[in-house]
Parts: sequence; C-alpha cells; structure tokens
Amino acid sequence: MQGLPFWTWDRQQHKQEDIRTKGFCCFNHVIGLPQKDGHDMPLLPYQRTLYDSLQDYKHIWILKSRGIGVTEFLLRYIAWSCVFRQFPENSRVCIVTGPRIDLAEDLIARFKGLFATNFGANDRTQSTVAIVNGVKVEAFPSHHVDTMRGLDNVKFIYCDESDFFPPFQQREVRAVMKGYIGKPNPDPHIVVVSTPKAPGGLMHQIELESDSLYHKLGFDYTYGLEGPY
Repeated sequence: MQGLPFWTWDRQQHKQEDIRTKGFCCFNHVIGLPQKDGHDMPLLPYQRTLYDSLQDYKHIWILKSRGIGVTEFLLRYIAWSCVFRQFPENSRVCIVTGPRIDLAEDLIARFKGLFATNFGANDRTQSTVAIVNGVKVEAFPSHHVDTMRGLDNVKFIYCDESDFFPPFQQREVRAVMKGYIGKPNPDPHIVVVSTPKAPGGLMHQIELESDSLYHKLGFDYTYGLEGPY
C-alpha cells in the first residue's frame, strides 16, 4: 500500500486505477468505503473542499449539519495520515469529545473499526487509545482536557461537537488548543468541528472573529445530498 492516495478525485482516473490495481487504487477503497443505510458511499464533492483545506491550512473551523459525514471523513483522514507517515512515528493525535467518557470510547472504537472491516485488526489498547504505525491516537473527554496540556509531538488536534461542551469546558479546550498554536514543535493541525447549538459558544466566537487564525468552512445538510465525486 506504499504511497496510496487518500482518494483519487478524478472519477475516470479513479475507475481506471480501481480496475488496474484490483481495488488497491486508494486508501478508502482498501479499508472499505463509508457505509450509509448498508450501501457503500464514495466521497462527496464537499469532502474535496475539506481535503484541500487540510493541505492548505493549519487551523480549520467547520460548522456543519448532522449526518453529512464530516466525522467519518476526519477519522479516515487521520488513519491515512498515520499509515502513510503524514504523522511521523512516536507522534500524537488528540481528539477532544464531549464530557462523557463513552463519547471518547465511541470515537476511538469507530477509528479502530476502520481497520477491522478488511484487515480483521484487533487493537487491544485501552478504550480511548489507538496505536497506528507508531502514532498514538487518543480521545479526551472535554472535562479532562487539562491532561492534554504540554504533550510532546502532537501533530493533529480534532475537537468534535465543541458547541455542546459546557461553557467553562469550551473555554478550557480553547486555551489548551491555543497553547499549541505557533510553536515550532509541534505546531499541529487544529480542526474544530460542531453542529451549531446556541449563540455565544466557541463556534460562534470563532465565526465572529474578523482576523481569525482559523480557516472557516460551513456545510449545511444540502452538502450531504450531493452525488459522488
């Protein structure tokens, strides 16, 4: 699988590569495509915008509708980055979830499941941790985000559904993430994602910033209705 692309965005080229390589055309086909109602789902046009933004920007803000596949996309992107050394060995990925431990466990279970479908992988690490190609992927409930401070070699921070954290936890999460911004080591990607909840929350604060550090993306429910790329 050396050097596999995350996805080939040209449909005709992708089809030709799929035939030529007998299904080893890209990372997403190798691990198995996302499922919706029991059917394989190719990547959608808006997900190319998200992929390109991850190549061009360090800090990204994403306001989204539920159920359009942003979380699944980001977990797959993290997995691909681990496998193909976008993140070096002994580096870290931190995923911040809501305050319940089961939310952290569920996201890590989904992440581990990406490798179980076609590879039968059985990761025996603890329920909030996965190790992929020497990269530690760990989920932190928002009420324990203080344990994220000062970690070494953090290459990616993904904050999921931050608008639903209690207000004081939103402030703490932002302070912890800000502590990594601008430092030459590790200077990670930071991706803050949520469906909207109420004015005044973390997502709304960043949205109103005129000189924000974050590249801002918005995906309403219509993006989930797009045809395949």
